[in-house]
Amino acid sequence: MRRHACAEHPALNALLPTIIEQHSANRDYWGVDHYYELDGEAVETVLSPAAEELWALCLDFVARAVDDERILESLGIPGLAWDAVRASWRRADPLLFARFDLSFDGHTPPKLHECNVDVVGLLYETAVYQANWLRRQQAEARLTASARQMADLEGAAGRMAARRFGDRPVELVSLDDDPYDELWQYTLFRILDGAGIACDVRNYTSLEAFLASLPASAGSAVAPYVVKGFRWDHLIRDSALALHVGALPAGIAAPLWSALLSSKGSLAWLWHFNRGHPNLLASFFEPARLDDADGYVAKPLFSIQGQGIELRDRRAPGRNCVTRAPGPVCGRVYQDLHYLPRPAGPVHANGGAGGPWASTGVWMVEGRAVALGMSECDSPIITDDAMRFVPHVLA
Repeated sequence: MRRHACAEHPALNALLPTIIEQHSANRDYWGVDHYYELDGEAVETVLSPAAEELWALCLDFVARAVDDERILESLGIPGLAWDAVRASWRRADPLLFARFDLSFDGHTPPKLHECNVDVVGLLYETAVYQANWLRRQQAEARLTASARQMADLEGAAGRMAARRFGDRPVELVSLDDDPYDELWQYTLFRILDGAGIACDVRNYTSLEAFLASLPASAGSAVAPYVVKGFRWDHLIRDSALALHVGALPAGIAAPLWSALLSSKGSLAWLWHFNRGHPNLLASFFEPARLDDADGYVAKPLFSIQGQGIELRDRRAPGRNCVTRAPGPVCGRVYQDLHYLPRPAGPVHANGGAGGPWASTGVWMVEGRAVALGMSECDSPIITDDAMRFVPHVLA
């Protein structure tokens, strides 16, 4: 894996939606002046098979968890939601896609840092933005016409939705006019509309308003599927709202069972059931289990974008940190410290000595690895949302 400088095209910047320009006005979010080159054979023979095996382990874990109240409780899933979670799994409610965040240097086995299954970020960046970047680079003859990416997220998700949704329309639901949710809706609309699925975009002021909007026919064979832009834990961990979970319709994707993998507690159980697996990091609910390790990363069960992360490095105490609080913490998981790689190449101005660290996001659709997106940050693990999305090519 290498990092290359490239020309920044003003025309490319014009493609970036205004809402994201506003969202990231104070940070260098779009890596338009460099890209990552990954060995295509390593991606095909090492990275993709590892991700597909990890997904199989995840589904096996969910199958165990729905029937084990001890596991459900450890994941931070309230008892009021257990029956609804089980029903969602047993109905095989559809999941459009998921993303693994992996440490991968192109040589050693990739290591799972996190699994993103509920509301999966970086959708536009992976499905649309980097494909536009590649076309621009090729049009300017800065990359050859044969340059390629691992970038079939839009096509794979569209094909999956066409098979699973059939003739039923889809409602894309977001809350509070969040700019990033608008981009998420735009991208999903593009994917589903391209697959011939009728879509409607809805925005609600609150979860209460969303719940009140669900018609009595929701979940029937003719009612729309609902693809939501809010995280399940925002609903199921509110004692008042959780009372409504059992009445939710069947046609919601991402499905309620995805909350089990969204909980960082799933990392501890994946390790428990697959101890020593080459693509997993030792993870536990108690930090003492890692007393002999070089360090650990403590993650709140429902942390996103590095919220509430505690990094403890016994080799380099100067890197220890605790990031911004994520709100109420219902528990933590402690993962063996494993730094992201620092690929060779030009040093980014914000990267410090040695350049930035790089996280490899692999997108899964129906058990297959279909796309990847690179994110880089200025710390050895992702500890906040100040990361940069960078396009890639396969060598």
